[in-house]
Amino acid sequence: MEVLGFLSEVLWTTAVALTVITLPVFLWQGIVMLHGLLPGGRKRRRQAKSAGSGGEEKIPLHRTARFAVVTCARNEEAVIGSLLDSLALQEYPRDCFDLFVVADNCTDATAAVARSYGAEVLERFDTLHIGKGHALRWALPQILPQGHRYDAVVLFDADNQASPAFLSEMDASLADGADVVQGYREAMNPADSWVSGCYGIYWLYMSRFFNRARANMGRSCLVGGTGFAFRTELVEETGWDTVTMSEDTEFSLQRICRGYRIVPADRAVFYDEQPTSFRVSLRQRYRWMTGCVQCVRRCLPEALQALRRGRRAPRPVETASVLDAVMLLLTPLAAVLALISGVLSALAILLEPGADPTGVGWLLLSGVGGLLALQAAAALTVRLERHSLRAFWRPILLFPVFILPLSYLILASLIRPKREWKPIAHTGGRKALERQ
Repeated sequence: MEVLGFLSEVLWTTAVALTVITLPVFLWQGIVMLHGLLPGGRKRRRQAKSAGSGGEEKIPLHRTARFAVVTCARNEEAVIGSLLDSLALQEYPRDCFDLFVVADNCTDATAAVARSYGAEVLERFDTLHIGKGHALRWALPQILPQGHRYDAVVLFDADNQASPAFLSEMDASLADGADVVQGYREAMNPADSWVSGCYGIYWLYMSRFFNRARANMGRSCLVGGTGFAFRTELVEETGWDTVTMSEDTEFSLQRICRGYRIVPADRAVFYDEQPTSFRVSLRQRYRWMTGCVQCVRRCLPEALQALRRGRRAPRPVETASVLDAVMLLLTPLAAVLALISGVLSALAILLEPGADPTGVGWLLLSGVGGLLALQAAAALTVRLERHSLRAFWRPILLFPVFILPLSYLILASLIRPKREWKPIAHTGGRKALERQ
């Protein structure tokens, strides 16, 4: 009994210590999230002064910007046509954007379908360097020759479809002085399954409480892998220089640490097909979490160095945005520590000699409370983003099942990181176009 009592005390002490360690990170994220509750976020405002530049004027892009619209596709013959159709319907001068499709290790008719829609196709075959980051590193030097033919690059995934105003909204934000602009992602198929519905809620949550919240604070957000634009000057010197499995997060952190500003454009709506299988979802998010862990190792030193340099850097950085980037990089580790803390707390209660049933009751009550909190957050997100609660009732109820594996996937990524990138089959067809 004495041994169990001692062990219980050790477990409690360790759990409390881990909670104290992670508290600053979670408090920071909580404060940021609260800014997502502001009604509607800030209206688009001029960003003509570069982030942290101390008043140094940034040269805005002229209206109308010339875009290179780039899509990396691997065996996407079923959906690439719908994306290109949506781009053909843009309310934007047709002579101000060109379409490029990088057919990356394709074994189907993706290249032929893309050419039939008028896109310029670059075919790449490299089975050693697989993934979007490698494809962009190979393709962008061919698309962006010297001479400033394009002002900005827009990136899409093949299973996306863009709303007619997408390029116009990107142009407006870039003309206001933004360096990188993230569009507003909607799930294309939220009604297909509870999994795709949970993805729909997740992306609404990210738009509201991650991107818009940071914009409300005057901070940079992150791009989400697709549906974003960036000035060509951002890759003129270094090219696309990401190496992790989360090339979007790595790209964002690199640019923030180098003094660039990333802003959301809520009216630049695009649609993205979501997995319908929970198994496929776990596989995808395992890759995401592996990429996040890789970003911690690769980007944290650069972020800390940028934080030290501050305004003394060759290109002054915005200290608050870099500090936010540091907190974001620490969040996966904090999530794992919080998971361990919770497990240790539960064991401490169960191993305590003569355990008071009240303690076990509080343990169960806290677990149920956590599940209800996640469901409430999902419902609040759907409501704030003006979607029907009735249409999302099932994903709202099952949202905890969707979210809770993330901490375990981060832990798995630390122990046994995912080594191989596997594409997800898409069949989205014309659903988003039919909705417009």
